[in-house]
Amino acid sequence: MKYGPTISDIRKAKKISLKNLLQDQMTPSSYSRFVDKKTETSVNNFVALLENLNVTFDEYLYINNGYQNSRYDQLYRKLTTALKADDAPALIVLVNQINAFAQSSPDNLRMKNLLDMAMLALNHVQGDPLNPTAREDLVKYLINCETWTHYKIMIFYNFIFIFFHLHLRR
Repeated sequence: MKYGPTISDIRKAKKISLKNLLQDQMTPSSYSRFVDKKTETSVNNFVALLENLNVTFDEYLYINNGYQNSRYDQLYRKLTTALKADDAPALIVLVNQINAFAQSSPDNLRMKNLLDMAMLALNHVQGDPLNPTAREDLVKYLINCETWTHYKIMIFYNFIFIFFHLHLRR
């Protein structure tokens, strides 16, 4: 990944001097090696660089990804839009797209969870019974969480949204 060059690009775009960026957190030579992709830097240094650039981690990822959301974020946004609109054809397309990504990287739990949510959303919109495997996988995942991050809360919110709407239809 090109973490260092993106830091350098942001610094130059914001016209921040190297001295103001580094603020005794790291040496100019360490920074140079990081920017030139010759070495990595510590998390502490990376966080300090972001703070000194006044850039959040999410903003950094967006910039590092060529000013685009990640593929996961793009698919998630499409999923929530299609679910809120009860758009079954769009959900079918999304299930197929997400399934292709999930199969190409079977160890990617986020994509697997997104596929499960997409299948449940499609079941919901079509008025079909919920896919028992997708439902069970998400329930197990959420029950086994010891720490709830934004990601887990987002899964829970969408899960509850589907169940709430199913209850209203009855």
